[in-house]
Amino acid sequence: MSLTAHFVDDEWKLQKRILNFYLIENHKGETIGREIETCLREWEIEKVFTITLDNASSNDGAITYLQRKLAAKGGLVCIRKYLQMRCCAHVLNLIVNEEIKEQHASIESIQNAVRWFGEDSGGKKNVGPPTALDWQHARLFIDFLRIFYEITLCFSTSLHVTSNKCFHEIASINSQLTSWSHNNSELLGTMACSMKAKYDKYWGPVDKFNPLILVAVVLDPRYKFDYLSWCLDDVYDKEVATSMTSFVKFILETLYKFYSKEIVDKKVLDDGGGSSRVVLNDKNSGQSSAKGVAANRVNLWKKQKKEKANADSKSDVEKYLAEDPVDVEDENFDILTWWKLNGSKYRILSPIAHDVFWYSSFNWCI
Repeated sequence: MSLTAHFVDDEWKLQKRILNFYLIENHKGETIGREIETCLREWEIEKVFTITLDNASSNDGAITYLQRKLAAKGGLVCIRKYLQMRCCAHVLNLIVNEEIKEQHASIESIQNAVRWFGEDSGGKKNVGPPTALDWQHARLFIDFLRIFYEITLCFSTSLHVTSNKCFHEIASINSQLTSWSHNNSELLGTMACSMKAKYDKYWGPVDKFNPLILVAVVLDPRYKFDYLSWCLDDVYDKEVATSMTSFVKFILETLYKFYSKEIVDKKVLDDGGGSSRVVLNDKNSGQSSAKGVAANRVNLWKKQKKEKANADSKSDVEKYLAEDPVDVEDENFDILTWWKLNGSKYRILSPIAHDVFWYSSFNWCI
């Protein structure tokens, strides 16, 4: 089993570290969960935002085990339900392989042509030679696969943030498959319909994948909610899209409340506690004590006035969404640098973005 940690450091640079690489006793869910738990403990990692795994059923058991263990130690960041992030590259591989099975005969006949016709080592006659139809299928299939190859490369990169790009690619796949399904070519239309059914199994409505993928789109200053709403309308029917948009807003508000409390609690601890009272002792007497109490009451009034002003003002989320999206055409736009430079404007939203952009869309736990 290999386990790699992805994180954004204090300088807003994406980092990754291989934490372990060794054989495990078996691939049962609880065994995998225990090994991950042990690795986290050895590295003194106390909080986990998401864990990216492939779609093996045993991994669901591993996540259930880790949710229970991490929750008991306060090691989950906010929403326990969304600890598991399914590997986008693996899901795409499952979708494409479904169609490769359908075209197996054409592919095998061409592979055998490259090797040799005749009897194989088992005495079974090889498929081939390839017919004109086989070559026609192969040419069409190459064009078909090229798009998925490029998307897989996007999912699999580990040098740049991918969390804000995942849904763009997922939506693009849906759009392409829908277009191909109405193609005049019977073969292309059949392939697209078959893959669309597999697509819907894994990337249907929001309950099919982790909604943090959608939150990452909102936290990309080039797109925000306007683009996400448009994209959801394009991929799903109106009722589902509206429901999903509301759900993403709920997730973002939940994260905001959680991080607000975390930041306030941390500030109280850094300030040495939240008490505003003057403690009188033997050295505090007469006029000096009276002045101390008076001064403290003024400070308390100022503090409450400031808190009321903050309560009446817009939240970070409201301010961020109210501003126009950043108009940048550069493909090399560095989203982490943007948040580093603008983080002071969004005291609470900035830490959320910092953590959301941690997760990887590619599976590093095998």
